Amino acid sequence: GVPLGEVLEAAGGLVAGRNALNIWMERRGVYELLTTELVGALGGYLRGRLARLGRRLGRRPRLLEAGAADGHLVAHLRASLAGERGEAAVADVFACDDFSTAAPGGVRAARSRGVEQLGYWEALAEHKPDMVVCAWMPMGVDWSHAFRHTPTVREYLLLGEADDGSVGHLWRTWGNPAFRPPTAPPSLPPPYLADGWERADLPEIGRWMLNRFDSDLDPHGSRAVSFVRLNS
Repeated sequence: GVPLGEVLEAAGGLVAGRNALNIWMERRGVYELLTTELVGALGGYLRGRLARLGRRLGRRPRLLEAGAADGHLVAHLRASLAGERGEAAVADVFACDDFSTAAPGGVRAARSRGVEQLGYWEALAEHKPDMVVCAWMPMGVDWSHAFRHTPTVREYLLLGEADDGSVGHLWRTWGNPAFRPPTAPPSLPPPYLADGWERADLPEIGRWMLNRFDSDLDPHGSRAVSFVRLNS
């Protein structure tokens, strides 16, 4: 007979090369494993960027995590950006989620970690952030247009699968030419580029990322990608 694993894989189950960690993350709704190494690399990058931005602005910059879910990531970010030896924090940190897919216990936990019940567009208008972090934007939708068209935002950082995965919209968020509108000319630039932004992968963060879909066959599905407003 045919092994069960092969049957499931042929049916689209994507089980080959996966193990108990994948099951643990799936059951708990974890998309990205927040390891010490990942939190350290992400916090170090944000600390450097926000410190430079603060000097340029002459004030403490504002950071927003959009779609913060249970608040675990933003709790780590607040700790990373806290002041040292009595100094002020590098940035004011806010987090939002509309809790549309959260269990009641998850909402309580998120609120205890300072996550506000706001849609990302509401949080952008209310807090006027200078920088935005978004991990695992919902599949098939695009929030990045709103990030780019918030005048105060100078950079946004996307975490998760990029370009051809299950994060955001493959054209409107990532500019994947294979998903350009069918009636658009081949010369049509990606939306972020047309809006005056540039993108850069951040391998110093991405190398530590481990997501719920990773396997022995495809071990590095997540990336950290920065989008910066040109001439900002």
